[in-house]
Amino acid sequence: MRKHWADPMGTASDWAGVGSSVAVWALGSCEQHGPHLPIALDTVMADHFARVVAEALEAALLPTLPMLQCAEHSGFRGSIGVRPETAMAWIRDVAESLEAQHFRRLILLNGHGGNQAIPPLVRDWNRADRPLKILLMNWYEWDDSPEGMALREGQLHADAWETSVALALCPDRVGDYRSLGPARSSWPVRVSDLNHFGISALRPEGYWGDPSRASAVAGWAIVRSVEKNLVAAIRERLGWLEQEPRYTGAGSWTVRLLHPLELQQGWRLARVAGWNQPLADWVMIQALWPEGVWGAVRNGQVIGTTALAVYEAKQAWIAMVLVDPNFRRMGIASALVKRALEHAPAGAVVGLDATPEGREVYRRLGFHEVGAIDRFAIPAAPVSEPPSGVRPMTDADLAAVALLDARLFGASRYPLLTRFYSGCPHYAFVAERNGSLTGFVLGRPGVLAEHIGPFVADGIETARALAGAAFRALGGRPVYVDVPEGETAWREWLIEIGFRVHRHFTRMTVGGRPLPPSGRIRFLGIAGPEFG
Repeated sequence: MRKHWADPMGTASDWAGVGSSVAVWALGSCEQHGPHLPIALDTVMADHFARVVAEALEAALLPTLPMLQCAEHSGFRGSIGVRPETAMAWIRDVAESLEAQHFRRLILLNGHGGNQAIPPLVRDWNRADRPLKILLMNWYEWDDSPEGMALREGQLHADAWETSVALALCPDRVGDYRSLGPARSSWPVRVSDLNHFGISALRPEGYWGDPSRASAVAGWAIVRSVEKNLVAAIRERLGWLEQEPRYTGAGSWTVRLLHPLELQQGWRLARVAGWNQPLADWVMIQALWPEGVWGAVRNGQVIGTTALAVYEAKQAWIAMVLVDPNFRRMGIASALVKRALEHAPAGAVVGLDATPEGREVYRRLGFHEVGAIDRFAIPAAPVSEPPSGVRPMTDADLAAVALLDARLFGASRYPLLTRFYSGCPHYAFVAERNGSLTGFVLGRPGVLAEHIGPFVADGIETARALAGAAFRALGGRPVYVDVPEGETAWREWLIEIGFRVHRHFTRMTVGGRPLPPSGRIRFLGIAGPEFG
């Protein structure tokens, strides 16, 4: 049967065959253990438990590090250690190498309590939320055997507990421990006094405790207890890392109005989501509704956004509901939408165009489906002969255009339409018949494509003429048109000239249902999910 984990004696092919993204690395020490135990004991013990963990997790096992810090054992020949900064650099360099090889979890199996530079290094690494997470486990913390508990009190180093483990794992390397009594103490010191004096000053024999109480039976009980508990504890913590990939967890975040200088951060979320809005759209929304752009802000970072456009206190439109992918499923989107609803005018119909991902969020907040929108896209605007019956829009047309739009939309959007026109007048056209307006089209630039809308016409012929004029002005650029459901003839014509459905939106409202426009003139393209 093929082995699913790799150890240091494996070949590069063996390592290439490991499907796990978990690596295990035992951290030992080269230090004296009194007159009866080997200086490599911490390395031997850490190596044993690291192998157990690696095999259980089908992980990659690195060569055990045989020496790190042992300053407290200075004065005994054979105790060889490195400085704290060296230990930190060693761990960091190896972690970076593993990360580059697409390992995503590094389990440090520590075998020596004096490796005190490692915890702050691990905390510093993990707080950066890098792809590789480091899990530091001291194997000696996971014994809950009755035999081990009976040997713990008053012990610290090369004592009855540690000697018992040695008797289990390397009995041929254990010297005459039975002749050793309790260690002599220079003063009534505590463990923290190792910061002030070494073992050689506090326990001249090199051990701290009473090794003579050790036994192989107790040692095997301790080993089996650690093996069981350690693997279970590591699995549990690996699960925690999957549930919460951030070092700081959810942390604290607040919903507040965004400062103009923070719009760039909000727009970053739109770019991550692959949305089409340029930063100029965000600036325009905040300029039109200065009290209507909110963000969820955490530690100075914008991690969520929403905006509320209000039209004549009759209708309001929620847009730009975005959450950083690293902070989803924390209730941020719901909190942002609730804030927008709180600021909508009393009695207003509040609408939005929901993505498939957001639809369930809005349903839970009381929104109901009232229609659907399909985004039609084409990589390059088609160019045809100049159409007849349409002409470029002028400043003088804006009042009539806004009046027609208000009749269809249910509230005046004059300030918004004026911004659309002034920002991109060469995309704006009107259609007339017998001196009356029969349709119009506006457009604006986008990050991924130029957006055509609102698009109003009294029939397919008018729509084709307006579209032909707008498409000629686009000069072969990519185009989006957001088309309401039910416009079969218009949709078929768009598909005929090369458009394809790019994405789907569900139109939803709360507080009422807008009345559908009556008459032949209707929207064939909305202003966009941002504006209704």
